[in-house]
Amino acid sequence: MNMPPNHGDFNKGLDLFNHAHLFGAHEVLEDVWRSLRFAGRADSSTIAYSTDTAATAEVSTEVYRQRHVCQDYSLDACYDLADDCPNPKPSDWGYGLTTCIAAVTGRMGSDGQPDIIVSASDTKVSFGVEYSADGTVKSHMLRPGWDWVVMIAGSDISQYQFVINRARKLLHGRRGMLPDVVSAVKKAYQDQLREVITDDLLSRYDMTLDEFKQKGEKQLLPDVYAEISLKIKIYSLGCALLVYGLDEKGVAHIFTVRNPGKVEVYDKPGFWAIGNGARSALSMLCALGQVRGRTTFDQTIYNVLASKYFSESASEVGHGTYLWSQQRGSVGCSFKSGLEDRVRAIWEADGKPKTGADAIKIIGESDFRFLSKTRKSTDQQ
Repeated sequence: MNMPPNHGDFNKGLDLFNHAHLFGAHEVLEDVWRSLRFAGRADSSTIAYSTDTAATAEVSTEVYRQRHVCQDYSLDACYDLADDCPNPKPSDWGYGLTTCIAAVTGRMGSDGQPDIIVSASDTKVSFGVEYSADGTVKSHMLRPGWDWVVMIAGSDISQYQFVINRARKLLHGRRGMLPDVVSAVKKAYQDQLREVITDDLLSRYDMTLDEFKQKGEKQLLPDVYAEISLKIKIYSLGCALLVYGLDEKGVAHIFTVRNPGKVEVYDKPGFWAIGNGARSALSMLCALGQVRGRTTFDQTIYNVLASKYFSESASEVGHGTYLWSQQRGSVGCSFKSGLEDRVRAIWEADGKPKTGADAIKIIGESDFRFLSKTRKSTDQQ
């Protein structure tokens, strides 16, 4: 088989897997698989290579989940990196948050049509415990009184609140414009990652990350330095953020932040999803023709709900659905009780993937209202 240009990364992923760095192996191999998937290569050797890579990544993830504790214990002992069995994390039991979806309807603030964002998530943690409260497990206002919301998905949810708190501090006194919000959330994610790396890997050597980069090679044994360097390179917070909101001009934006602080903006196509069921959700949004500026509010609600239902085919995505919508100046939304259950019933009976006219009619009659900051409601009609 002819090896693609990034076979070095593939070999690195295999080496990590063979040395029991299972989470790191998954991270490296998934990046290789993504690069092949979107590189536009169609020859048979690349297809086989891509399939092998995806399979190896999945195997590494499954083995990692089954080990539960002391992921790198054997290597630490080999290199005399005394590492007592660490305190268990939620991710050791597969505890995590799964699917989050957001889509924009409106015309990017033009023609007098306000942008509105519709979002949905499941209400399940991955070991099967359902949260039936108000959905704040996965959705948080970035700042009180702002039109920006953060949604969270990932295998380790122990760090996301620290990231959000850091972002809130960085945004104090700032305006809610896209560059400011992106910069704050990105820096907050990266700063939290640096702090966790320092606490987890470097505190025993009384070093910061900057100090390790400057003098670690001189002060530590070669094997110890090499092992820590590798761990730093593959370290992950274990969660991704989907951030959406409206700037001061009422224009809606969507972006994501994932390890190691990489930002991707999705103002076009005007929708995105994160989590275990993201690929299924995105494929359904595309199949239903979700387009920013063309798809109506009622249709967008249906499309987002349908993409959530379709994502449930993915492992660990829950049946429960939390629906939310945001427009400029609103602090909440309301609609008739039972809307989601009625749309789901139509989806299961007549949809998959075609749009149900009856479902759109139900949404249109659901008395959807936005709650303003003055506690008055406005009709979406």
